[in-house]
Amino acid sequence: MRITLFIDSLAPGGAQRQLCFLARLLKSRGVEVSVLVYYPHDFFRAILEKEIGVSVELIEWKSQWERFCKVRSYFKSEKPDLVVSLLHVPNMLAELSRWTLFTSFKLIASERNHDIAVPSIRVWTRLCAHGFANAIVANSRAQASFLNKHAFWLRKRVSVITNCVDLDYFGSAARIDSEEKSPVLRLIVIGRYVPQKNGLELTHGLSLYRERKGNLPDIEIDWYGDEPDPSLGVKARMVEAIERFGLRDAFRLNESRKDVRSLYAQSNALCLPSLHEGCANVICEAMASGLPILASCAGDNDYLVQDGANGLLMPDTNAEAIAGCLRRFAALSAAAHSEMGRLSRQRAETLLAPERFGAEWMHLVQATLGSLGEFDTQLSGARKD
Repeated sequence: MRITLFIDSLAPGGAQRQLCFLARLLKSRGVEVSVLVYYPHDFFRAILEKEIGVSVELIEWKSQWERFCKVRSYFKSEKPDLVVSLLHVPNMLAELSRWTLFTSFKLIASERNHDIAVPSIRVWTRLCAHGFANAIVANSRAQASFLNKHAFWLRKRVSVITNCVDLDYFGSAARIDSEEKSPVLRLIVIGRYVPQKNGLELTHGLSLYRERKGNLPDIEIDWYGDEPDPSLGVKARMVEAIERFGLRDAFRLNESRKDVRSLYAQSNALCLPSLHEGCANVICEAMASGLPILASCAGDNDYLVQDGANGLLMPDTNAEAIAGCLRRFAALSAAAHSEMGRLSRQRAETLLAPERFGAEWMHLVQATLGSLGEFDTQLSGARKD
């Protein structure tokens, strides 16, 4: 049984992290797994090749047409039984390849984000191309609802498999909790410097909080992430706003880090005021690490975070709403912060277990492959183990 996982790159992103989980799961079931990419970012390559034992193939290309031809040629020559594509462009390339190869392989297209606007022509094109996939899996309930609403012809093919997290890995980091409130609350943001993550409003919101905090603790924020497109000027505008609001001592912008577990262990809460999300990996990881979550209501954030229980939800994504959320959190006792963290971990164990993720993916793979009896036999054997 041969399955190819297809994504744009192995950069440090949430979709890539979930691809690694899926590769490990399939490999443990005795499936022959390969990974296909077309950008040379290798953040996760060592994990795939050395830890999991999966081969990674990089396509080199100079034009979009050449990229499509090489992707199609790869599928034609390698003859996978199933392709699982992740993210919009890989989905489209896999769907067009399957169409032009006259359905020589089965295809699961994975939607990893949340569309929030009325579909544009570009989005409609994407939804129509999904007609060439056997199944479409969304990693959030919010995106599945969008697909079912705007692409009625896909309803019988759409399913939801939310992300999972390594509960053992993130649960093993030693956290230092105190019964006394610290004079400084340390928040962490992990995400790319892109408009979606709403960095400018967070900067303004922190400024408003500091102006109005009174006797509440100071708040300091450390942001860790890459800037995929410097031409957008997101990070530069954040730096300018930090200077303008006098926040140099309170808001630090850092490069991405591989060892995010230690960052969670040193923080009082995760903050994620995004404009839109699917199922945010950083929320999943922070919950598994026992952190309270301060988040917007984007995507499945309000599914993962119960307001007042394992964190606080922002009623809006503007600076006033962010400042209000920071104030609510700062006004809570150290014991309340600790209880929020405990409930985060408890909720992660319920919602984000790899066992649940594995069972749902294996069911979808089996259903997609349908009559391939060899794989049915493998699954039956795995269930008995």
